[in-house]
Amino acid sequence: METKKEIGYCGLACMLCSSREGCPGCGDCSVAKCAASKGVDGCYACPEYDACAEEMPHGKRSRAFNRYAREFGKQALIERLSANAENGITYHKPDKTAGDYDVLETEDEIMRLIQFGRDDPYVKCPVFDSEHFTVRLIEENDAEDLLICYCDPDVQRIFNKDGCPPAPDWANEMPSVIRGWLDKDYANGYFIRFSVVDKQSGKAVGTMEVFDKKYETERTTGILRLDIASAYEKAQYLTELFNTANAIFFDVFHSEKILHQAFPELTERTAALTETGFCPVKLRGHRHYWANEKEPANISSSQDPYDRCPVLENENFLLRLVAPEDAEDLLPCYSQPTDSVTTNSFNCITGEGGYGTQTLDGMKKFIHFWLDDYLDDYADRHFVRWSVVDKHTRKAVGTIELFSNPSENVFFNNNGILRLDLLAGYERTAAIDDILSVLLPDAFEIFGCAKMTTKVSPAAAERIAALQAHGFKPTDERLVRRDGVYFDGFWVLEKGIAVRLSRMV
Repeated sequence: METKKEIGYCGLACMLCSSREGCPGCGDCSVAKCAASKGVDGCYACPEYDACAEEMPHGKRSRAFNRYAREFGKQALIERLSANAENGITYHKPDKTAGDYDVLETEDEIMRLIQFGRDDPYVKCPVFDSEHFTVRLIEENDAEDLLICYCDPDVQRIFNKDGCPPAPDWANEMPSVIRGWLDKDYANGYFIRFSVVDKQSGKAVGTMEVFDKKYETERTTGILRLDIASAYEKAQYLTELFNTANAIFFDVFHSEKILHQAFPELTERTAALTETGFCPVKLRGHRHYWANEKEPANISSSQDPYDRCPVLENENFLLRLVAPEDAEDLLPCYSQPTDSVTTNSFNCITGEGGYGTQTLDGMKKFIHFWLDDYLDDYADRHFVRWSVVDKHTRKAVGTIELFSNPSENVFFNNNGILRLDLLAGYERTAAIDDILSVLLPDAFEIFGCAKMTTKVSPAAAERIAALQAHGFKPTDERLVRRDGVYFDGFWVLEKGIAVRLSRMV
């Protein structure tokens, strides 16, 4: 049994206790023995905590600490208590009299002090300024300005209505809706509804709703709604507002993740989301959500690329999930394909809306096909399609598709199939080598495969040189579909070779 802890089994903050040095620890404590007998790390993790008869874990402060650890995680409790202590919030005074947590009257007040410190946005709502906007708590006298936004059918069509009551009659009920947002929701700490004010005109042109309540099983996830007048549904303005939202959630609410719904046809919005760190994610029972994490998790074999598409990068290239706004950049890659791109079209859609598409609408259709397969066919998990972005030009210069599917030829089982489609100007050994250097070290772990295989045109000398530099070798094995159709001309890389080469670089 661990006898010296940062947070005691009962919920006491041993890490902040002035008697820590002389404390015998938790060894003989009945609460610690109870936790050990149940195999839990502390009362916060015990399913019988609320009904137990032990007195020590049920003081007002301990209950709040245990509740916070249960809902946000023990590590989050430790981090917030440490940050509060650094900012002068006392656990107890030097003379051991009541500290800042003890003088509060309710568990909810203690919970709020843990989370927000002295900067509780439900006590004094912060104001945020960017180049074009001031984001501040909504006011009743914003009602007339906001009618332009809320009575616009184009804006109504893209509202995030998940979990919301039926839409009111905005034209007649806007003032009462605002009073509800203030008197009910803000006053009770449910959520904050900000007004987005155009600094030039001084008028409210939309609203931003932020809240960090429980979403499925994640209490550390914040939910963002952004309703904005059509004239401001531009990537430039939206990027400002999503950066502001990042500051609100990460710096004020201390959220670990933000979720925002954005429909695929909203190319300006999805471009802004991509620019500010968001990626499309899958949520069971919900569609078209994007997420941003405070600190992106390290890529490992436990990270499912179909739950959150990983972002990979080096000095020159960024790999991220393909996006609708990439269509114009990518059209030349597929309308004027190199031999390598044509070779990669095996077993794929061809013609308009596929490999060989000649129009911007066709390219958009091709991208929607990739995204629909990635985002909607959850059970099938066909493939992941990244855009390859040149970090110097900030343009998409090609795509990478990676998938691991069973084949009638066992050679290709547990094998990642790689398509790398590039603009003609990037079909050079140095560029291909650089892009493969981004992908290969992590691809085996991401997809849990033992080999990586790619189809290569015999005329693609530049590509072959880059593949050889990374350890790929040609194989006579054929990829056979279940209907007997086969494909050949593959090069293969084994995981161990890729690891050894990456360590030599």
